[in-house]
Amino acid sequence: MDMPRHLPSLETLRLFEAAARHQSYTRAGEELGLTHAAVSQRLAALRTLVGYPLFVRDGRRMVPTPEARRLLPGTRQALQLVDSIYGQRVRRPPSGARPLALSATPSFASRWLAPRLGHFAAAHPEIELELRPSADVIDLRRTGVDVAVRYGPGQWPGLSSVHLADETVFPVASPAYQRRLRLRRPQDLSRAVLIRHHLQPWEPWLHEAGCELVRPPSGPLVADTGLTLDIAVAGGGVALGRQLLADADLRAGRLVRLFDVSIRDTYAYHLVWLPQSPMADAIAKFRRWLQGELRAGGRRRRDSP
Repeated sequence: MDMPRHLPSLETLRLFEAAARHQSYTRAGEELGLTHAAVSQRLAALRTLVGYPLFVRDGRRMVPTPEARRLLPGTRQALQLVDSIYGQRVRRPPSGARPLALSATPSFASRWLAPRLGHFAAAHPEIELELRPSADVIDLRRTGVDVAVRYGPGQWPGLSSVHLADETVFPVASPAYQRRLRLRRPQDLSRAVLIRHHLQPWEPWLHEAGCELVRPPSGPLVADTGLTLDIAVAGGGVALGRQLLADADLRAGRLVRLFDVSIRDTYAYHLVWLPQSPMADAIAKFRRWLQGELRAGGRRRRDSP
C-alpha cells in the first residue's frame, strides 16, 4: 500500500506566493502576520519537500528560482480556487442572503482583484462575494453570475454597464533580460523574443514606436495576459504589459518598463450586470468600492517618482 504523499499546507502556499510576489521574506511575513524567522523556517521546509531551491538572494531581494516560477501559476490558481469557495465565509452575511457572484478574467482576478478582496470584505462584511474567474464572456442570464468585470469595447446589448478604467500598453521585461540583450531602444527588439497574446498584437505598439522589424513577432503565443507577464518575469522574453496588470511586478522590480513609448488600448475595463437584478444593492456597493480602488491606484501611480 502506498504511503500518502505529504503536501504543503495552505498557509505555506500562501506564504510562498506572497514571498515570490514581493521578492521579500519580510514583506510576505507582514502580509500574513508572521515573523521573518517563521517565514524562513516554512520556506526552508517547502524547499526540502519539493527538492530544489525556491529563492536566491540578489542584494536585498529574494528572487524566485526558475523552478519556483514554474510552480507559481498553478499555486496561484489553486489559491484562487480555495478563496473563491471559502475565502469570504469567515464573516457571515445576514441569514438567508446569497453570495454576489462575480466573473472576471483570470489575469484581472489574480493580479489586481485578489490582493484587494480583503479590503472589500472589511468594508462590506454584509456581502459574501463569490469570485468565478473565467476567460470566457459569461452569459449572465444563464450562469447565475450577478456582475462581471469585462475587458472589451463596451456597450453589451441587454446589460447595464459602467466604464471602469482605460489601459495603457507598453513592453516589459525582467531586469536581467533587458541587461543581457541590451534593450535600449525599440529597434533592439529585433533580437528579443516577443511574447504574444492573440488579443494584444504587437503591431500597433511597433507602429507607434516607429519600429519596423525585419521579421514579424514570432515568440510564444499565450492565451492569458497574466501568463505573458509570468513568462517575462522568468526571463522568457518581452511582453506587452497592461499598466493595471503589470503594476505590482513593476513596483517590486520583477519587471521593468522598456522605452518611453506607450499606447492607449482600444479596449477598457467595464463592469456589467443585468438590469433589474435582485442583487442591485450589493452590485452598487461593489461598483462604488471598485471605482474607489481604481481611483486610488491611479493616484498612487501619478504620485510615484
